[in-house]
Amino acid sequence: MEAISGRKTIQEIAADHAIHPIQVSQWKKQLLDGASELLTRGKKSKDKEEGQAKEAELFQQIGKLQMELEWLKKNLSCSDARELRKLVDPDHPELSISRQCALLGLPRSTHDYRPTPVRESTLRIMARIDALYLDDPCSGSRRMVEYLAKEGIPISRDRVRNLMRRQGLTGD
Repeated sequence: MEAISGRKTIQEIAADHAIHPIQVSQWKKQLLDGASELLTRGKKSKDKEEGQAKEAELFQQIGKLQMELEWLKKNLSCSDARELRKLVDPDHPELSISRQCALLGLPRSTHDYRPTPVRESTLRIMARIDALYLDDPCSGSRRMVEYLAKEGIPISRDRVRNLMRRQGLTGD
């Protein structure tokens, strides 16, 4: 340090400490070359430790949020889509509708879905199938097609089967 300060010559410093002047020159050179590294090494390690601590804290928060999200999805997955649609807030200032749907496990297209009303003609056919089924509870879709054809209602067997299934009617 005395050599760097420049108050004494290298010869005087060597004589005071009983060492060779070349050794003093080498130490001075090493100190000047490595001074920036020495000064920043401690700072880097301190910054690195702080960065690792912040990183660990962030990973802990991420883990907690993922666990909460999985819990939310598990508990809401059994809910009906109609109930989930009610939970979406279209006016939320930070979360978009798409993100809210993703968090709820609800497909985005399901949010805007509006069921189409059943046609009047289909309701009449369903009422007629129900009345015929009450008269003959053993009849299946094939026999229902025959009954409806006799009444002048042309309908396929697949459509009758689907309508009967919607009504909860089964033939023996």
